[in-house]
Amino acid sequence: MKEMQFLSRQIPLMVQGFGRDFAQIQRQGESIGGKMDLLSKTLIVSGLSLFSAFSLASDFVGVNPIYNFHEVTTNGIYRGGAPKVLGVQWLSDNHFKTIIDLRIENPLDMIEEALEANRLDIKYIGVPMNPIGFPSNETMDLLEKDLLKDRSLQPLFIHCLYGEDRTGLVIGLYRVFDEGVRPEQAYSEMREYGFHPWLVNLGFYFAKVTGFAPYSGVKF
Repeated sequence: MKEMQFLSRQIPLMVQGFGRDFAQIQRQGESIGGKMDLLSKTLIVSGLSLFSAFSLASDFVGVNPIYNFHEVTTNGIYRGGAPKVLGVQWLSDNHFKTIIDLRIENPLDMIEEALEANRLDIKYIGVPMNPIGFPSNETMDLLEKDLLKDRSLQPLFIHCLYGEDRTGLVIGLYRVFDEGVRPEQAYSEMREYGFHPWLVNLGFYFAKVTGFAPYSGVKF
């Protein structure tokens, strides 16, 4: 009963899946004199999600299994792809207080993540965002003006499916309005971490609120 009450608060009861076709990522690379380190991406078929192991800074413990994991603010806000169970356990080992999940797809994965976070005393907050729709002002205000500014929730980890598009938009706007970064620099960072310009509604929202036109000269 406790778990059901928790899920009713945290997980949307009805979600619409949004598929994403992607090719299998193959491990490639060649050792030069035995001194080249290879950073690889592996497709986890059973979970239908990408998994990437990164070398970590000395202030983290264990091997980080979270794809596209990056620091936004020191000891405060971190971003990346969906952590799955191993990633939630790693976040717990490194004393993260909060997970913000932007997904609306993969409901079973969302439930699994929420339950694991609850088991490990990490606060799980679901803020559903449509990856192809135009974000609502209410959703963005909740994220930008409330959750990301609440230091009692930090260190927090915010993610969507791959940590590229919805996460990129949210963090891009945080960089502009909370950290004073120029919109063109913030957009460049979004692209660096995987933001796709063909998701035009997310890009148009960034342009609308920042006054920056990201699609000028961009090749789709």
